[in-house]
This record gives sequence, C-alpha cells and structure tokens, in this order.
Amino acid sequence: MRGKAHDERVVVVIRRDSDADGTTEATDAIVADATVIVEVRDGNGNLLASDTGFTDRKGVFKSAW
Repeated sequence: MRGKAHDERVVVVIRRDSDADGTTEATDAIVADATVIVEVRDGNGNLLASDTGFTDRKGVFKSAW
C-alpha cells in the first residue's frame, strides 16, 4: 500500500549494569549472544506480533520485521 505502509523495527542494545549502581550507562558492558524475546500487544493484552533472536557481538538485537 503506497502512502500507508509501515516499516517498524525494534532495535535494542543489551547491557549489564557493570558498576551495580542501578542505572543504565553507555559504559556498562554489552551482552553478546543474549536471548531476546519481543512481544507487541494491543491495549487489551492481545498478542499482535512477536520475534525472538540473539544479540550480536555488539549487544544489538534487531527484530525481523
């Protein structure tokens, strides 16, 4: 559909709280090969989409959609 198409993607970086201060910081260690499960739900909790995968060597996960 031209003009109404959506191209959403979930991209996250998984980090470990290296200094245990409870705050996510750019200096925290990345987590490679972490299992990531993403679920997209509507306001009623109905599952609309899901994706599962692993972080790459830089701790990045990108959804397939």
